[in-house]
Formats: sequence, C-alpha cells, structure tokens
Amino acid sequence: MADRDEYITINSVQLALDGAWRIIDPTPFLAEGRYRGRDRVVPGTAGAVKRARVLGPLGVVAAMHVFGVKDETGTTYADQRLGLRDNIAYLRGQLLPPYGSNSVTIVHTFSDAATRSGTCIVNELRVASTFEFGAGKAAVVTLDVTVLEGKLT
Repeated sequence: MADRDEYITINSVQLALDGAWRIIDPTPFLAEGRYRGRDRVVPGTAGAVKRARVLGPLGVVAAMHVFGVKDETGTTYADQRLGLRDNIAYLRGQLLPPYGSNSVTIVHTFSDAATRSGTCIVNELRVASTFEFGAGKAAVVTLDVTVLEGKLT
C-alpha cells in the first residue's frame, strides 16, 4: 500500500512503499516531451510552409529515498543497512531492463484514484548519497526514466 496519495508505479513496482522507498515528488511526470520538427522554407514563397510536429520522448530524473526498514512485501529487516542494500538491489532488478529488452508500463496514480499511463524505459538508477534515518541509514537515489510517448495519458 502506498504511503502517499499520489505515486508512480513502474513495471508493477509501486514506488511509494512505507519503510522501503518512495519517489520524493512525482510532479515531473506531469510534463510533456519537446516537439520535434520545424517549418520548411520553400523557394519562391514568402515565409515558411507549416509542417506538423511530433511529440518527442519525455526524460524525467526523479529523486527517491530508499530505506532499509522493510522489503517490498512489508517484512521488517533485522539490519537496516542490509535492508538498504537489498532494497536497492531489488529496485535495480525490477526497474532496469536487461540489454535489448522492451519498454515497461508506467502509471501515475493520483489522490482521486485517477491514473495516467504510458510506456517507459528506466535508463539508470543511481545511488547519490546516504543520510541518517531512525536507527540506520537511507539513500538518496535518482531514477532516470524516458517516457516513450512524450507524456502520460
């Protein structure tokens, strides 16, 4: 169960689990990618001929906190440092694609139970730093995601 009313799910992994991990702010997933294409200048005409543009992919780098208190099933770890290690390994295994694999589903769930979804590729999960949390440490992790359709719909 999510510990927040708004959360992101990637490849069926809910990224807001109490004691395990959470995306700090899912707001960047509301953005849209840049439009690709441009108008075309045609010799002998004034100005430019308008050309259709295509929405390009959306790149999002989201900050997360990863804790070592509980695992993905809600079971409490005896050692928070080992729990932190195992939770980071679990996220890497579930979110990062093996080489040559296809995209996965991403879902943004809101407090009113509305959702927006699309397909994405998680490019990188990088551990940036640690900080004191309760009796142990937690990690600040960045999650680099590409939403292929350019926005969640």
